[in-house]
Amino acid sequence: MIEALKVVGYAALSLAASFAFAAAVEGKPKAAADLEKEVLRRKRRERHSFKPPPPKPTKDSAMIEQQRPDVGSLSKSDKPAITAPSIVSAALGHMQDRAATYDAPSGERSMGKVVGAFRELTGIEMTEEQGHLFMCCLKIARATQGDFRLDNYEDLAACAGLAGEAAAKERT
Repeated sequence: MIEALKVVGYAALSLAASFAFAAAVEGKPKAAADLEKEVLRRKRRERHSFKPPPPKPTKDSAMIEQQRPDVGSLSKSDKPAITAPSIVSAALGHMQDRAATYDAPSGERSMGKVVGAFRELTGIEMTEEQGHLFMCCLKIARATQGDFRLDNYEDLAACAGLAGEAAAKERT
């Protein structure tokens, strides 16, 4: 991961040097700092203009969405009851959507890469299970702030499931 970041950094510097050389050859001297700023400005614009495609709905996620009406417009007495099974079912739907989005039929599993990058950046060792437990802490912290958002609990259920899956692989 660090090596990839270095390569990108070297490529950006190389590009800035090419711009400076081209400007000098054309008789239009420009400060290297101005060229670097222009390169960074263009990269930022490209990064912010990218919009990923919407996730591909799966058969299960479409079924879950049909079962889960838009509750924002309903009065409190008309809203469907939020139950533990409905939260876990929605978490499963989110996981299936992510699997479809990231083209991983067995499910999106990127925590190994995340903890590997974290280790490279900080020197702190962390297992996949610990990475998922860390995310559970994040979801709990979010759930305790502000207005009620069902999404926090659905994500927490998914994180807990992924932590259990990782623990079974690592400790059995």
